Amino acid sequence: MSMTFEGSSKQETGSDKVKLDQEVKLYQNSREREEYDNRANLFSIIQTIQALELAYIKDAVSPKDYHQACLKLLEQSKAALSLVKHSFAGGIDEFVKRYHIECHAALQRIKDGKPLAIHEENRNESRLIADVVSMFLTLLDRLRLDIMANDQLQPDVKDLLDAMDKMRSLPKDFEGRKAVQQWLDILKDMAASDELTPDQARQMVFDVEGAYNDFNKFLG
Repeated sequence: MSMTFEGSSKQETGSDKVKLDQEVKLYQNSREREEYDNRANLFSIIQTIQALELAYIKDAVSPKDYHQACLKLLEQSKAALSLVKHSFAGGIDEFVKRYHIECHAALQRIKDGKPLAIHEENRNESRLIADVVSMFLTLLDRLRLDIMANDQLQPDVKDLLDAMDKMRSLPKDFEGRKAVQQWLDILKDMAASDELTPDQARQMVFDVEGAYNDFNKFLG
């Protein structure tokens, strides 16, 4: 029994076959080619701004380098967008949506038209906070390891107090600071070779832990 389907008698010729390895051109003339080149250029700039924003957030690029690079890229994005705006009535939002670009940071930066505000004081404050936390933990570790010598403890206590004093956001009457200052005064009155008594060491651990907890509460 034979079955015949409509069109099955038509034999494919070589010209009818789809060549899978055949190059498909996106454009038919130089004008269309220029249009695709302009879109590709804008796409690349957006992706570069996105990468720069993420690098800056991760502190992988200095504020100065970020600022210079961002200004240049924003100027380039403005020029690139002007070359394709006739095809994207919705502007940059439409372009990003059509090409499914995940670039929230870059999109915000382009819309703002300027680099992320660099507040160097805030960056310094963040570093100081990290330093203070690290110094508190180092001092507590020393005390718990029964390191009692004044010449081994006093430098750590002084560095901790200095770092706290540099924090503009930390109130001058902060209780934790007072506790650290008190122990620095005690150690300054001791000879370098003197050691804390067991009772003093126990009290110092208690006071430093309390100051550290107060500091964490201050940070919120």
